[in-house]
Amino acid sequence: MDFAFTDEQVMIGETAKAFFGEHACSERTRKAMAVDGLDRDLWQGFCADLGLAGIGLPEQFGGAGLGMVEFALRCGGCRLTSCGIAVARPCNGRARYRGGGQ
Repeated sequence: MDFAFTDEQVMIGETAKAFFGEHACSERTRKAMAVDGLDRDLWQGFCADLGLAGIGLPEQFGGAGLGMVEFALRCGGCRLTSCGIAVARPCNGRARYRGGGQ
């Protein structure tokens, strides 16, 4: 059995790590914390430009339809500690088990 990550999985982790390494800094965090704690430009880039926010959501709900491994690599890449993308995972469960019109 091969437990190595696929090329796509490696790319997901590296993309998130590179994005946050380049764009997330303590200065931006301090600015955001002085207002409401959310760096909207940072998350716009991460969510809309990279499309990594819906990585675990089913495709029928606008996500990428990937699994927990990809989600974990994405979180690890952005050094998920206190950032707000943790809410994306609970949405995954709701999206999978709700009826079509909800």
